[in-house]
Amino acid sequence: MPLVPGFVRGLAAGPGRLQADGLHPTAAGQRLLAENLLPALEALVLEAADAAAG
Repeated sequence: MPLVPGFVRGLAAGPGRLQADGLHPTAAGQRLLAENLLPALEALVLEAADAAAG
């Protein structure tokens, strides 16, 4: 998996996205992380599918 710069973007900015420890994301924070990572993951899946297709 390649590095995905800025995948934590917006996590600390929104209320309710981090647990009380200020480090671990809540469910809302995890959704944001998933949204930030989705484009990179989709690109990897497409690359793998293209490679498998030959």
